[in-house]
Amino acid sequence: MTYLPRLVRDGWQPGARTASDGVLEAGFSRAVCPGWALHKTFHASMQADPHGESYFETHRLTGPDGDQDLPGAEWADVDGTNVVLARDGALWRMAVTAAGPGPARLLRDFSADRFAQRAAPYARVDIGR
Repeated sequence: MTYLPRLVRDGWQPGARTASDGVLEAGFSRAVCPGWALHKTFHASMQADPHGESYFETHRLTGPDGDQDLPGAEWADVDGTNVVLARDGALWRMAVTAAGPGPARLLRDFSADRFAQRAAPYARVDIGR
């Protein structure tokens, strides 16, 4: 898996790793602004959970007032003093200040987008074989 080393390369700090009953959990954290950090936990298993998932991420913010889960966030990362997250087929941005996180603001809703199969532009190029 190359994703976890890429997180470290991109500034995430590795945290606890646990493994029991075929389930691996690996935690990472990254500062958002003074006093606040985003935490990402990977859950991986050889067996699918009741929702059919064998791999998923959970996210939470921690700050002086405690933890705040980011329910439904399938992915999240830090962009300056903002948290950008994917949830319910949409991309959201949440500003975080010393006072805490603000409301999530919708950047783009992709939920109505559908896959359209297209030939690659190079599919008909003769490369001299």
